[in-house]
Amino acid sequence: MTGSKLLLSVILFLPAFTIFYNTAKTSKREKKKDP
Repeated sequence: MTGSKLLLSVILFLPAFTIFYNTAKTSKREKKKDP
């Protein structure tokens, strides 16, 4: 039971983490572009 619960948490958390990571990368790139 615990193992499947952990797996479910990872599956739910991974997309959110990916979105957050991509957003951070994009904002960093935009900041660099500005003079």
